[in-house]
Amino acid sequence: VLIFKALKDSEDLVFKSKLQEIKDWANKCSYDGIERIIIDINKTQERINAKVQGPLAIELLRYRIRTEKAIEI
Repeated sequence: VLIFKALKDSEDLVFKSKLQEIKDWANKCSYDGIERIIIDINKTQERINAKVQGPLAIELLRYRIRTEKAIEI
């Protein structure tokens, strides 16, 4: 999503079959929102590595993405 949002070019996309969905998300997400999501993903990985239960860590990630308004809808 970040690559498409920045470049507006689908040439470098890995999931080209999902182009329309990527375009939709690029329109909904701000750069700050994408950055917060990346930070939260990294924190989730750290929690999982620290032996926090995986499903709990993922649920917390989903909650943070929703409550921080990372996605502008």
